[in-house]
Amino acid sequence: MRKIVLIAVVALVALTAYGKNPKSFVRRADLFLASNELEKAKEDLDSALQYPENLIWSQTWLTLGNYYYAISKTSDIESLKKAVDSYVKANELDVKGSTMQEVNYIKMPGMANTFRETGLKCFDTKDYICAFESFRYLHLINQTPGMLTKDANGNVAKDSAVIFYTGIAALNANLSDSALRYLQMAYSIKHKPTDAIIYMKKIYIENKKDTVGAMELLKTAYNNKPAESGLLIELLQMYLYKGQNDIAFEYLKKGMQNDPKNDVLYLAEGILFEKLGKPDNALESYLKAIELNPMQTNGYTNIGAIYLEKANTKFSEADKIPLKERAKTDAVIAEAYVFLKKALPYYEKSSELLESKNIDVLKTLKQVYYKLKQKDSSLEKRYNEIVALLDNLI
Repeated sequence: MRKIVLIAVVALVALTAYGKNPKSFVRRADLFLASNELEKAKEDLDSALQYPENLIWSQTWLTLGNYYYAISKTSDIESLKKAVDSYVKANELDVKGSTMQEVNYIKMPGMANTFRETGLKCFDTKDYICAFESFRYLHLINQTPGMLTKDANGNVAKDSAVIFYTGIAALNANLSDSALRYLQMAYSIKHKPTDAIIYMKKIYIENKKDTVGAMELLKTAYNNKPAESGLLIELLQMYLYKGQNDIAFEYLKKGMQNDPKNDVLYLAEGILFEKLGKPDNALESYLKAIELNPMQTNGYTNIGAIYLEKANTKFSEADKIPLKERAKTDAVIAEAYVFLKKALPYYEKSSELLESKNIDVLKTLKQVYYKLKQKDSSLEKRYNEIVALLDNLI
């Protein structure tokens, strides 16, 4: 009881000292800030924040923001964050917009540049928590009156790129909930919507272990935009992963009807056929893919892989034939070499498109040429070139 009475007396004395008006703490703090007496300003601000009426007065938060802005010049960026938080609160309470002009139009742009530069630097150095915090505060600043911009139609422009990369930084920092929030915002304002959905799917699967949620996310997004092949491919992968091949085919056929000249869809069809053990059907799909897009690297690689698998199957078959059936063995081996020769130009084209820098493709070419040169010595030169390319890469 004695303690409660003592606190009341102290409060009463403080009120008397400052004119019996809690707002006097804020006004006095302003005077201390003007004379750069920061410690005294902070003492008055701490006192001011003890009174409810000051918490709903914009000037309180403006002064607090000015205090943190002042000390941010000699301390770390955390003080600048507190300044932004205070200024945002002041803007919310400044209904008439009469007290925030200097902050919104002079200080905010400078703080925005600081957070932008810090965020980009942290992102480049893979300090993703720092990048997320910096981009998050940049987004907060960009929503204040002095930073809002309008498009050609007079509508407030969305802070789209900052929102998206805030989500990406959060994702890389393993801040799943924050990443989902910002990526959902990016998707809703149609900034890189397909990328946003794919990243959100990644969070659902890898962080939340929620394949059902990931599936629903993709289905909803694809149904809203069925012409988006990137979403369809992601959806197909989910159905294939779950072994729901029939449903995958249904979606694939719908996609082809919407976009019959999309090579990626035929590539997906080929992959689906291969999973179902239908290499000849897959071959037709891949051939269609490279017909539609002669630069479709995966199409060439996959065609070569099918022919190589056929060749290896024949070599294995030949190994199982009894030694006395020499003629039969030679015939099967001859078939194997036919498939090897068919595989060769597709792997060569794939390597060409990849500028002879893909180790896996080069290793396969080395394997194919090694076998073919046993029958054709003219291929020895190209075999040695492939070996040299690999030596330079490994």
